[in-house]
Amino acid sequence: MKCGIVVFPGSNCDHDCYHILKHILNQETHWLWHKEEVDLESFDLVVLPGGFSYGDYLRAGAIARFSPIMNSIIHFAKKGGKVLGICNGFQILLECGLLPGVLIQNQSRKFICKNVFVCIDNPDTAFTQDCGEKNVLEILWDCCQIPDFVKHTYGHHLEVVSKVFNFLTSDKERVPNAYMREQIKNLDKLDGNIDTLANRISNVRTWAYVSNKKNWVQNQDYWIERTKTMEDKLSKRLHEELTKSFIDRRASVLARGLKQDAVLETKIKNDKDIIIDGQYIGELKGLKLNLDFRTGALDTDIKSLKKAARQGINPELTKRVNLIISSGILKLNEDFRILWLDNPIAKIIPGKNYLEPDIDLITDDILNLDSKNKLIEFLNNWIKNLINTKLKDLVNLNKFEQKNSSVRALCYQLFENNGVLKRDSVNEFIKKLNQEDRRTLRSKGVKIGRYHVFLYRIFKPSAVTIRVLLWKNFFQNNLKLNPPKFGLNFLDLKKTIDQQFMLICGFEKFENFFVRIDILERLFIKIIENNKENRIKLNSDMINLLGCNKENFIKLLELMNYKTEKRKKENEIHFRYMPKKTSSKKKSFKKNKKDDNPFSVLTNVHYN
Repeated sequence: MKCGIVVFPGSNCDHDCYHILKHILNQETHWLWHKEEVDLESFDLVVLPGGFSYGDYLRAGAIARFSPIMNSIIHFAKKGGKVLGICNGFQILLECGLLPGVLIQNQSRKFICKNVFVCIDNPDTAFTQDCGEKNVLEILWDCCQIPDFVKHTYGHHLEVVSKVFNFLTSDKERVPNAYMREQIKNLDKLDGNIDTLANRISNVRTWAYVSNKKNWVQNQDYWIERTKTMEDKLSKRLHEELTKSFIDRRASVLARGLKQDAVLETKIKNDKDIIIDGQYIGELKGLKLNLDFRTGALDTDIKSLKKAARQGINPELTKRVNLIISSGILKLNEDFRILWLDNPIAKIIPGKNYLEPDIDLITDDILNLDSKNKLIEFLNNWIKNLINTKLKDLVNLNKFEQKNSSVRALCYQLFENNGVLKRDSVNEFIKKLNQEDRRTLRSKGVKIGRYHVFLYRIFKPSAVTIRVLLWKNFFQNNLKLNPPKFGLNFLDLKKTIDQQFMLICGFEKFENFFVRIDILERLFIKIIENNKENRIKLNSDMINLLGCNKENFIKLLELMNYKTEKRKKENEIHFRYMPKKTSSKKKSFKKNKKDDNPFSVLTNVHYN
């Protein structure tokens, strides 16, 4: 059978499909690029894979439908060719009309991961003709999830899965005791070398997994205990063998090679395990080598490890530094660490100001100085570019030169407070601004609102995340606090939380309530628009804007100095602004009595 796998940009399950068809099922398999119209006359099966890694999930499939290759696939299907759509690939088949119906978004954006079993509606298709009852499909899926602990050959694991599946779908509906006993009997041995013992443990774990599945084996409690006991025995025996063999053999091999000034052969398995002259010496995570100092290791072993590592690992570290610089695929984590392939290679530390952090490398001492300097320079440019991109207005505000002292003072205060200010704190500067000054500030992204002065473009989720992270890094406080979940405009928090931190995150505090400051400004505009005769009618738009219930909204208004009034006739709620009266009483100062006045003695002084 000749199979074709369509490759879309962003899909990540195409390699899985290719591997199964090519290497597991041994079928002739070819890649099909989505931008090319291909003659599919010679193909028996075309697969549209899923796993789009970016963009709106439904949008990705909708756009993919317009790829040139879809014309070829539609023609292929209409002539009787077999087409299999998986995940987003299934949606593409709907979008292009090969299947009836349409996909819709979930009711909730909450991530859910669970098994959903499909009922076979038409068993007469090429894909479903061998399917039985629905429960068989469920069992098959469960069996396919048996982990391959052994990782010896695909044939071995497929045989185990097939055997268990056949037992579960038989009349007995259980794996029988006799079969379990036979498997365990072959594994219940403590002799052999390290590889043999490790292989037995892996096999025992497979049957331990089967034993722990509900209603899979006869006499379940017995087999759970039996497999656990056996794994413990084998693990203990393996540890003894490793300790004896590892320390003595590794130390002697490495020491001998180093003494003879031989070039030690260095291999890296699984992108992390370091093997030097056949001896495991540790893990390479990112640019950091974690040497394997086992309990009981000899001093000579430790010295040999360190020397061998310096000789063998430095070229790999240099290679990785060059790869990091050329790819530039990095991530700034919430713990201030910079990750490359999920491994920390550096971290940011307080620098000149919160927008100019310094870089502290997380690398091995083995890495040469030239590579370290190149990496530091690259990371400094990377973090600078990230900040300039996400926080452009904040960066420009720090560089903004203005002759007007009020504008200059306002910009300085904004920068010092991470782009967010309470208006009351800077009213003296705002009063001195003319229309030209306000237009200038607006062009710099500054919004002068009713309650706050802020840079309105830095409240996007990605900007808030990095802005708060840089702030915490510079001041080294509120380290365990994180910004509220994005999409929330109103928070009802019973616990005490730092008010200044929440303001930086973009939320204003009203007792236990926190409201996003940009939403607060929009609410104020709605209030103005609905103001008639100093009375504002409460409507659903105001409540929906905040995303809270009616009771909390009314309470919030009261905290904002609005008095609510309910009209019985219209059954409507109105409110009016009632600012708190400030006390106008002047403070009275009592005159000191003459005798109590410290300067009273001067009255007795006479001058000639």
